[in-house]
Amino acid sequence: MDKLKLVKIENVGNSIEASIIQDILLTEGIKCEAVYKNNAEYMKLLTGNIMATDGIDILVEEGYAEKALEIIKAYRESLDEDTDK
Repeated sequence: MDKLKLVKIENVGNSIEASIIQDILLTEGIKCEAVYKNNAEYMKLLTGNIMATDGIDILVEEGYAEKALEIIKAYRESLDEDTDK
């Protein structure tokens, strides 16, 4: 069985944002993974946040990277629109 190639499409600074992005991508049918970098997972367990770490990488299958980036961009634009109101 061939191993799927995952590529990094985004790095976020907190687990809430990572979970939101994962949920949005999964809803759109794009499998993804959140990978805590360096000591981020340990810091989250220890302090409840991942401040002062390298954050969380969001990975998707290589063939879905462009679509995933478009979805994330649309999500962020919708947040900006809500803020402007």
